[in-house]
Amino acid sequence: MVKGLVLCCLLVAASYASSDDPASLDELCKKYECPPMDRFPGSDYETRTVYGAKWVGTDLDDMSDIPGSTVRAFWKLFAYISGSNDQGAKIDMTVPVVNQWFMNEYSQMKQGRMNFYIPQQYQSNTPAPLDPEVTVEMWDKVTTYDRAFGGDNRTAEKYTSEFAALTGSMMADEIIPEGLVVMTAEYTRPGFGKQRSEVVMMAAPKTGDPASLDEICQKIECPSADRYPGKDFEKRTLHSAKWVGVDLENITDINTSAYKAFRKLYAYISGANDKGATIDMTSPVVSKWFMDAEYKVTRGRMHFYIPSKYQADTPLPLDSLVTIETWDEMTTYDLAFGGNDQSEAKYTEMVTKLSEGMTKAGIKPATHLLMTAEYTRPGYGQQRHEVIFLSDNE
Repeated sequence: MVKGLVLCCLLVAASYASSDDPASLDELCKKYECPPMDRFPGSDYETRTVYGAKWVGTDLDDMSDIPGSTVRAFWKLFAYISGSNDQGAKIDMTVPVVNQWFMNEYSQMKQGRMNFYIPQQYQSNTPAPLDPEVTVEMWDKVTTYDRAFGGDNRTAEKYTSEFAALTGSMMADEIIPEGLVVMTAEYTRPGFGKQRSEVVMMAAPKTGDPASLDEICQKIECPSADRYPGKDFEKRTLHSAKWVGVDLENITDINTSAYKAFRKLYAYISGANDKGATIDMTSPVVSKWFMDAEYKVTRGRMHFYIPSKYQADTPLPLDSLVTIETWDEMTTYDLAFGGNDQSEAKYTEMVTKLSEGMTKAGIKPATHLLMTAEYTRPGYGQQRHEVIFLSDNE
């Protein structure tokens, strides 16, 4: 989460040193009306079903001045509930103040929007704002994942830490967070009594068609290959090229080991090489999974394709565990799928489907090696994943 995001949450720029537990949501919702929701508390975050309702909101007017824009947005909404509406109605303040942050695929903010919940009294006959920059919207029912914290510490480091903790906890529960829209919720006035702030995320869609390979490879360099699409899989001739790779250090903890492997390879392309070269990211990230006779994974290795600019004169890694290797031309059989379900069960389903498709076509999969290819960042837009076999016939 970029540091700019966490600054957006502030109605006041000041911060205070405090590590209090968050104020009770039940107590706050006795004093102020809160949106209707069902709550399912957990150890690290709370899952909620927030029911469909009307909210009033306004966009931040200057993303280069987030603190100032946030204050101006608040007063526009406060003017609306204070009578700047077509009914001249004085509408009670509700909690929380919810900020939506719209991100691009690189976790950079594109736009922010502040929202107040419309109290139940005005849900069916909602006053229209007089300010054209303030609009009433109907929000659909949604499941959210909320992590609360107390105190008046609203520094960049604090919000970054809370979003990181929420992301990690969701991932541990095999929930991929939606990265293109995140939210913050403020229940209390900074500096006045016990505080409650929340970072809020939603789950990325689990299912969906795979993103177009042609479109991905127009944005980012992909390895050279001849493609032969089919009904049950795509056959490819992957041309000989150099790749950079590193072994997964602990096959019994694949998630942690894969994260560490990715960071090692990312360090290499970020300058940890003998030329100090900053090398463009390529797609896909390919992992090889070596299996024994009982189809148990015994070793894993992650790879980045070396872009064509560096194929002839390839920078050497400074990390002795990271190595450059030349892959011979090979024929692969690839099955793509979309969505954000990256569970073991999903991959097993897709591997089985690929194996059956190849067998039906008279091609025996080489079961000693499975490859997986990740073309997209989880949680950010349309996804593309692939499972890949070689053939035992060739």
